[in-house]
Amino acid sequence: MTKQVAFPALGWPIVVGISVVVFASCVLLGSASHADAPDGKFDEAAIAALSGGQLIKKLPVRVVGPEGRPVSGVQVTPWALRSSQGHGWWRDDSDDRSELDPTVVTTDTEGLATVEYPFYRDAAERTRTIGVSVFANHPEFAFPDAIHIDVPLETSTPYEIELKLGVPLVMQVTLDGKPADTENLFAIWSDSRSWSSDTKVERLAKGGLRIPPMQEGRNSVLVVRIENDKATHFSKRTDFDLAVGEEHKIEIPLAPAQRIEGKFSDVVPRPVRQGRVVLWTLSPADADQDRVQWTTWVPVHEDGTFTIDGWPDGEPIQAIAICDGFIAKSGKAPSEVTDPPDPEKDFFNRPQVFRSGEAVEIAMKPMVDWQVTTVDEDEEPVAGVDVASWPNVQWWNDGSQVYAGYLARSEILVQTHDYQGSLDDTYPPPFQGTTDGSGQVTLQLPFGEESLTVISEVYELPVFLGRRSVKIESNLDQTAEVTLRLQPSGTERLGEWDKLAGVVFGCSTREGRRICALPEVREKMDAFTKRFREAKNQQDPQLLSEAYTTVAEAFAGVGDLEEATKWHRRAAEQSAKLKAENE
Repeated sequence: MTKQVAFPALGWPIVVGISVVVFASCVLLGSASHADAPDGKFDEAAIAALSGGQLIKKLPVRVVGPEGRPVSGVQVTPWALRSSQGHGWWRDDSDDRSELDPTVVTTDTEGLATVEYPFYRDAAERTRTIGVSVFANHPEFAFPDAIHIDVPLETSTPYEIELKLGVPLVMQVTLDGKPADTENLFAIWSDSRSWSSDTKVERLAKGGLRIPPMQEGRNSVLVVRIENDKATHFSKRTDFDLAVGEEHKIEIPLAPAQRIEGKFSDVVPRPVRQGRVVLWTLSPADADQDRVQWTTWVPVHEDGTFTIDGWPDGEPIQAIAICDGFIAKSGKAPSEVTDPPDPEKDFFNRPQVFRSGEAVEIAMKPMVDWQVTTVDEDEEPVAGVDVASWPNVQWWNDGSQVYAGYLARSEILVQTHDYQGSLDDTYPPPFQGTTDGSGQVTLQLPFGEESLTVISEVYELPVFLGRRSVKIESNLDQTAEVTLRLQPSGTERLGEWDKLAGVVFGCSTREGRRICALPEVREKMDAFTKRFREAKNQQDPQLLSEAYTTVAEAFAGVGDLEEATKWHRRAAEQSAKLKAENE
């Protein structure tokens, strides 16, 4: 029989056969499953192909307490996966690229549990999973930071996770000097358990809130009062130190939420179309990376004005903004940033910062209209494919994300503990569009260097240096046009580049780090990347032939003859292409 599986990120179905296959002493049914085999005695890629394109792998873990004793009843939640293409969220829906859902497991009386993960991080591209990120949650212990595990394990023993004793926090929340009614009070605190749907804040008498045990050391908390999904009162973002022992008690006064009005600069013609502003709080320079943050977004009216009804009183605002044809200018580093980047070399878009009491006028600038044309191998236009880019914003003293790509409100998230469910889809995703009958689409992108990719069930971009994307750069004296030449889907797979990508992209894999540690190999890889950075035409067959030969020699130098043969073959293909062009 067959089943329909949604193609990750693209939303189209593929058919996966369900069959029983006898392979050596294993019986495979559907998506096959077996424990990791460090000695590599199984050809897992072949098994995956026989069992429908994916293979369920097993990661044994053992959870212990401070004295090494096993802890039962620990929820172990896999939430992210790593491949040669990077580290990313493992979605629990049909859109995930692995085509498998993560499953929460619970440790037994011996502290043991088995986490299942996909052999391929991306089933279609056949990029292998090389890391699994998990959370380990037990209500009587502190919640550890995210645990990142290289897979497959190199030993036959389970991966050990140690839980530490925690410190419960009791807050006495007051409003106008009196104990607050706890019914509409919600809290965010500085560990990821704060966002778990299984975590409940205990509501006590006389304005009391109890938070599950937290790690000793520096922590922070924010309390908010919410009515009808609107924040009416906030506490300060309160920092405190915890030591293992009795529960910690602090008093948390609430103050009315701040109402902030702002506008776009006059460079944006009125009426403003599709305008929105995303806002984050700003942490001090010495703050831990897990310090509590508050974020929200608001639409922009046609006259360019906007209103933030509820913001923590006195908190600085980091703001980014976008509308049809315009994007906020990159902001200057605030005093809280101790090592500001050089604006001339900073490839991130940065938020503008506004202090309490300052007028909020967001400086805007035009975006570039990129005319993108997609053609097939016969130079015929390709209609109906999605073309997308992903400019990023780097928040000051915090992480990065696609610019205005995720519209979430902490007011909703703090109540639901469901990030995906809190995302608002009022506006279409920025920086993407679908080609028309002439194979053309116009994308509005920030000025400078960006990347493009194509999303389609029928066509794909060729892989170049382990990435299925094309870099573009807009210049003032040139028309922003680009033609993307596509090939039928499945012509090649990113998984074929796994080993090279793990070395070239910052020695990002366990195997890549081992190779990079060898001086003679590192020298060859440095030469490889240097040639491409300096090349005027990175698609030049002579350049590719010589570069691929360098890669082949590097892998041969570490005894990986299979990988070396693959890159010698690619070098030969480019040499043949060069010869044909010269005839």
